[in-house]
Amino acid sequence: MAAEETANVLKQFMELGSKEIDVIATRVKFEPAAQATVVQILQGLSAATNKATSDFANTVQNLPEQDRERLFSSLEKSGVINTMNLLIPLLRMGDATDPCFLAHEASKALYATANILSWYQDVLAASIIEGAALAFDIGSQTCAQAQNEQMQETIATMEQQIVLLDQKISYIMDLPAGGVIPVTPPDTQPVSLTALEKMLEVCKKFYKFEGSFTPTFEKDKRLIRIGPLVASSPPIPILVTGFIDLGGMQEHDVVTITTKVLEPSPVARYVIWRVKTYTGPQSSGMKHFQDFADLLEVPGDGVEVLIAQSASSHNFDRAFLLTIPYQFLIESTVEPAFVLT
Repeated sequence: MAAEETANVLKQFMELGSKEIDVIATRVKFEPAAQATVVQILQGLSAATNKATSDFANTVQNLPEQDRERLFSSLEKSGVINTMNLLIPLLRMGDATDPCFLAHEASKALYATANILSWYQDVLAASIIEGAALAFDIGSQTCAQAQNEQMQETIATMEQQIVLLDQKISYIMDLPAGGVIPVTPPDTQPVSLTALEKMLEVCKKFYKFEGSFTPTFEKDKRLIRIGPLVASSPPIPILVTGFIDLGGMQEHDVVTITTKVLEPSPVARYVIWRVKTYTGPQSSGMKHFQDFADLLEVPGDGVEVLIAQSASSHNFDRAFLLTIPYQFLIESTVEPAFVLT
């Protein structure tokens, strides 16, 4: 290889290397307080390598032709120029490559070049090349440090995500802290949460509603409405069962239980299903739905139960008021509304 061609390879290598430092300057991410300073340092290193390229060219140009030929011949024979030739296509790709790697490899190639020049006692040229190698070395280390800090930040974020995922999985699987993870039974196909949610939407569920009513002279009726607050379309059927406790009734007490069901069309309204009246002490005070509605379960889109005391053994004396407990069990695909009036 001619001396001029060797010199051209070395010049291209250093110029492209300085551009790689510029790439590093656009990519590195540090803490906000240090970011501007680091970018400024890298830009200074890039300018220094450009100057080193020019200074080296001028220094070599001023050498006697025989010395210049000998110097470039030694670089070519050492294999350094061949290494630079291999790296130049990568350096030309700029952003498409790993700038940390290329800056590091460029620094090694230039350190080797400086050692060869020192061996041939060309101290000035060697010092210029070694300065450029140092600039590439600092650039590569700065790039590696930025990548390391970014990697640590990424790892910290991933660890947080793993903790969050672990919490979510424990919640979904209802696992206690430190509990044994259950094994999926053989011949069992896992079901997605979305599929389970859709199955639960149409699955019948049970809801309980209970309370008590103490009739007074001023308020002797309690209406319990079980069903939608407003008529839904299409209507959602429910099954209602339960009991009303009339065990506290005394002589001359009269209690009437009226059961109504919601008729959705042509106009939504509650119509009477059964009316039962009980007087005096009851041999069996616990009245099941079958007792006052003639069915174990009353079906409908809504059910009303009206409890009314029309007569009192003590004329509704507040010292002798009758308390009527009740409890209802509702089977439905959705949670019904309970309204007391």
